[in-house]
Amino acid sequence: MELILSNLILSSGILGIFIALVIAALIPAVIIAVTHKKGYVWGGCIVLFLCSLTLFTKDIFNAIYVIVALVPIVFLSVYCMQNDMGYLRTILIGIFAYIVELIAVYFILNSRMSISLLESMDAAIEAFITSNPDIFEPLLKSVSEVLGSEISINTLVPLITDSVRLFIPTLLFILCAVLSAVSVGASSFIINKTSEKKVSYIPFSVLTISSSMGCFLFVAFAALMLLLWLGVEAVESIYILLIAIYFFIMYIQGLSTMYYFGRKFKIPYPVVILILVAASFVSAMAVLILGVVDNIMRLRHVSMYKAKLKEEVAQGKREHCNYSYSQIKQMVIKEEMRIRTINLKGHANISSDDNDDDGSDNDDENDNEL
Repeated sequence: MELILSNLILSSGILGIFIALVIAALIPAVIIAVTHKKGYVWGGCIVLFLCSLTLFTKDIFNAIYVIVALVPIVFLSVYCMQNDMGYLRTILIGIFAYIVELIAVYFILNSRMSISLLESMDAAIEAFITSNPDIFEPLLKSVSEVLGSEISINTLVPLITDSVRLFIPTLLFILCAVLSAVSVGASSFIINKTSEKKVSYIPFSVLTISSSMGCFLFVAFAALMLLLWLGVEAVESIYILLIAIYFFIMYIQGLSTMYYFGRKFKIPYPVVILILVAASFVSAMAVLILGVVDNIMRLRHVSMYKAKLKEEVAQGKREHCNYSYSQIKQMVIKEEMRIRTINLKGHANISSDDNDDDGSDNDDENDNEL
């Protein structure tokens, strides 16, 4: 009974964190959209209004938290959009903004607490482990088998706290990346739907990284692995961070590939979303592998370019479209480099059925865009 109760408490805690993260991403998205359309004065007024609401708690630091959490991401994102700095670059600057916000909040909280946040985290982990030994019993047995001797739950506590501290930079970076992508993506979608002045936007169905970037991450991963093998322990956190970034990017690209082909074969929008959620829970590794395959083989882009060639043949602009896979892939790489260059300058015009929330089928148009 206690184990079930602990699991319920843990599940409710995870759900609460998820809801908080959604709010943390969507509130800036709405403010970014309003600020982009109405101007910086409106954005500042909204932030001040939210600060005034926190004053009812009679704690001035809550207003400071609101300012720190909203001002960098909102005003930097609007600046990037208004100066046509490109969708991907805006997300990268958004990641930087969220990292600055987390660092600022960390120092503010540390200044108000008698012990540091890390010490508080260690104490919370220790209390959770010691009060729920049944949950960690399988891990305790595994560690005992590896060490060749029986260990107590108290011996396991420092091992877990050290591991958590090692993963903190990775988790925070991924958190900032997700928040930035959601905030910038949602605000771009709102702006393009409600304003005459459009902003650069890459739909989820064609979201990808270049093969050269994937190769760079792989080479960096191999280099760090060599340093670890040589005994350079200082790169351990960077090694874990790089692995997490690569896996995370490939996982998102796998979901994007599934979404594209789901819409291409005219599967209803809600069903596609359910398939993505189910795939994430059933076999996240399969989704990740699909992302790696798409990054190397360019499955979506080859599919879109084939449709484009067929349309050019139908319009009389091309005599035939009987090209091999390797030939089409080379065409795709050249076109992708051209579009990527345009997007980094902030003038990309890539359209897709992602803009149709009602699930309407615009797949024929989507296939003709790269």
